[in-house]
Amino acid sequence: MYCFVYKSGNQEAIERQQRALWTAVDEIEKAKVTKAAEMIEEKRSLEEIGTWNSGIEEKLTEAENHSRSLQEWCDCKKREC
Repeated sequence: MYCFVYKSGNQEAIERQQRALWTAVDEIEKAKVTKAAEMIEEKRSLEEIGTWNSGIEEKLTEAENHSRSLQEWCDCKKREC
């Protein structure tokens, strides 16, 4: 879906997609903190929590990088106007 929006060249759609990505990242971050607290309360090992957290962080970083790419594209388009 992201590639389609990006390739469409529709700046409004791309900006909307970027806002949706940041909203999703924020919600996932909140859920991650809640789940980590539950795992600590369950006395799970720090290694297990760390491994789980690393997987989540990897995906969040991927989403943040994609959002930055969208922002760079939008900034470039705005300079062209």
